[in-house]
Amino acid sequence: MPSVMAYRALAATALVGLLAGCSGGSQLSPSGNIGADSASHQASLASKFGGAGRNALIARINSDSRTAGSYGKPFLSAKSNLMVELNKNAIRASRRHFYPFKKTKPNSTLLFVSDGTTEDIYVYSTATGDVIGTVTGAGGGGIATNVKGQLAAGTINPSTDGGEINTYTVTSDGATANNVTLTLSSGFPDGITYDAKGDIYASDFPSSNVDFFDAATVASGGSATKTYTLPDFEYVYYVQAFGNKIYVDGDTSEGFGVGELTKKGDKVLINGIVDPVEDAGFPGGLVIDSKKNITVDDQYGSIATYAPPYTGSPTHIVEWGFDPNDYTGIALDYLQENVYGVDINFGGSQLQGYPTPFTYPDLVEGSNWQSSGEGPIDDATYLPGK
Repeated sequence: MPSVMAYRALAATALVGLLAGCSGGSQLSPSGNIGADSASHQASLASKFGGAGRNALIARINSDSRTAGSYGKPFLSAKSNLMVELNKNAIRASRRHFYPFKKTKPNSTLLFVSDGTTEDIYVYSTATGDVIGTVTGAGGGGIATNVKGQLAAGTINPSTDGGEINTYTVTSDGATANNVTLTLSSGFPDGITYDAKGDIYASDFPSSNVDFFDAATVASGGSATKTYTLPDFEYVYYVQAFGNKIYVDGDTSEGFGVGELTKKGDKVLINGIVDPVEDAGFPGGLVIDSKKNITVDDQYGSIATYAPPYTGSPTHIVEWGFDPNDYTGIALDYLQENVYGVDINFGGSQLQGYPTPFTYPDLVEGSNWQSSGEGPIDDATYLPGK
């Protein structure tokens, strides 16, 4: 197996799910619940958790003030109890159905899904809901595409334990490596986005930093051009561009929130996002449509859309049902007709990952697509010729 398959075996990678569930977002977690992201990612990553930084990272998790109370113990000791509970649930019967576009455009759009367990990128046809290609050993973290047919995929360098982004050119059923590597300043790229200029922004998890790579660096490779620190965020998870504006989600002092990255740091637009049923919030993916409506996934069980100026209740919301599901990343297709969520179903003895479409803007949940991988982290769409 290629060496890149060791990406998430290292401690920094394991933090995407483990530190997130044990500390980030725990302020709003219901008592005794170790978190949607942690619940699913622990099961898929614990066996691979290793590397030189393991003990230091466990110490960091346990020293965080928010691991007290109902959390109280490190994720490794909680894993056995967690799996007993999770294995009582049944995995959904069918994963090969699909929800077609409202405006049919056969074989036009590709959906890329980055899996944190197999560390592959799966390529789906949105016309059939089937896997039509695999980019082996390229996945594991955030993922993004742009209109020029470029694909950026986050990973960990197994030699340095450092976060990286590798770029590719999209093909009809996958992607071809560009042999360009971007190096993060410290953490792991949980979220990645291209802006309108061809620059790349990436979260530097677990921190409140976002790394910026200008278009010249994206073309040639190298270190981050600049690192932004967002003072109103404790951790930044996913990032999304609208033109040349950059939006993020993550943990704020008031819980799960969405903000805009500005020259002065950040401006929180939506704060204290909670799931109406679970009464908790945990950062998932976010997307922005042409009217600047922000759709954000709460990994505790809902996807909601907020209209500018982002105050008040969501304009649309869907309860997708956390436990045994965990939608992590979401992607909006170029036609703005569907939002695609990537689900980790942890209800059985083996994790299952698959995409599920939600019509847009009304967010009606469709049927699951063909299953692939075990722990999808993020997804991105590409419309050839767009």
